[in-house]
Parts: sequence; C-alpha cells; structure tokens
Amino acid sequence: MPAIRKSLGRLLKDTFFLIKQNLFSLASIVAAVYIPLCVLFLLFLGTASAFKDKMDILSAGKSVLSTIIFIVSLAGFITAVFLATMIFSIAIIKKIKACDEKKNLSAKEAYQASSALLGPFCIVIFWVLLKVSLWSLLFIVPGIVFALFYSFAQIAFILDEQQGLSALVSSRKIIQPYFWEFVGKSFVAGLIFFVVSGIFRLIIHRIFPSKVGWDPITASILDNLVNGFLGIFPITFGYFLYKDLKERGC
Repeated sequence: MPAIRKSLGRLLKDTFFLIKQNLFSLASIVAAVYIPLCVLFLLFLGTASAFKDKMDILSAGKSVLSTIIFIVSLAGFITAVFLATMIFSIAIIKKIKACDEKKNLSAKEAYQASSALLGPFCIVIFWVLLKVSLWSLLFIVPGIVFALFYSFAQIAFILDEQQGLSALVSSRKIIQPYFWEFVGKSFVAGLIFFVVSGIFRLIIHRIFPSKVGWDPITASILDNLVNGFLGIFPITFGYFLYKDLKERGC
C-alpha cells in the first residue's frame, strides 16, 4: 500500500513539533560548533590586525614572514570552517533522526559519529559540486535543475548510507518524480527561514548600526550565531520531506 502524501501543513507541523520538543538538545549541536567558530574568527581577526601593516611583500621594508603567517592563518581558518561545517551537517541530521525516533543521542556522541563519516561525506559533497559545475557549463538552467536533484545527497548518505555517486543517484530518484512538489515545499520552508532570519538581522543591525569599529564585527558574529540556530528549521523540514518523498516512491 503506497504511503499517504503529507501536505505542506503537516510537514511544517511535524517540523515545529520536533524542534519544540527537542529545542535545547538540538541547540546544543549548533552551539558545539558555532561558538568555537566565532572564537576562531576573533582569533583570525586578531592575527590579521597584528600583521596588517606587514603583509605586502612587494613593498620595501615589509616582512615576508608576516605575510606567510597571515596566509597560513587564513588557510587554516578556511579549512577549519569547512571541516566544522561538514561535521555539523552530519551531526545535526543524526540528531534530528534520533529525536524523531525518540532515541537519546548526546552532542558528544553525534559529533563522534560524524567525525568518523567526514571523509566519505566530503566525497559526496565533492561529487555534487563537480556534477553541478559540469551541468552548469552547458547552461545555467541544467545546473540549477541538477543542483535541486542532488539536494538530498547528504541526507541519503547519512540516513541510508549511500556512498559516493550512489547518494546523488538516490537523491535524484527520490526528487525527480515529485520535482515541482519538492521545489514548492522547499521554497515555502526557505521563505519562512529567510523572513525570520531577516527580522533578526534587522534587529541586530539596529542594535549595532555603526559601519566602523567593532559594531560590524559583532553584528556579523551574532548574525551567524542566529542563523546557525534558525537553520535547525530548514534542515528538520528537509528531513521530513525526504522521508515523505522516499516512502511514497518505494
């Protein structure tokens, strides 16, 4: 017997209910990675400020060593942000699944499990970027379409252990029969996120209106923190949408 199609309202209700029931445990997953990244960002700014007068190797009297230190710091910061983002993406979906199944999964356990999957997960991300880039070379529209087809590749990897290209194939098979339904429901969820995020951003920039000094830095940090916590909503919605489309396609 085919699964019953869940309406947009039902998906939103399931999403809000799961978040409401597990708000603090889900927030702990976000805090565990976003707060250290904010601290790392401040450290990077400190490094950049310390060497800002010595980073032009083409000018006389400038320190080559200072420039190298800055470049290494920048590369280290970018690498740390990328790896932390990948591990977080795995951990949050694992936590949402555990909450949905009424299982206990601490932030520590979620991140330990995520670290072990980091390599294969990055391979899936690499294939998504490569495939979308290749389709985009033909024309922008095929690139967008296939980016949408591969939207569930990460979830397919985490929930169904689909490795490499198999995750992309699985994502496309799930989405393609319900393409416009997927686009429509995802658009509504994204719109809700951006509206709420925009309201918080407006408030933050009203509190820190200056374009100089620490105001823009503080506003940027708070922006990222708020969006990190608000991002629980579209990820949870995507989880329920994935389950719904997959069950109906079986």
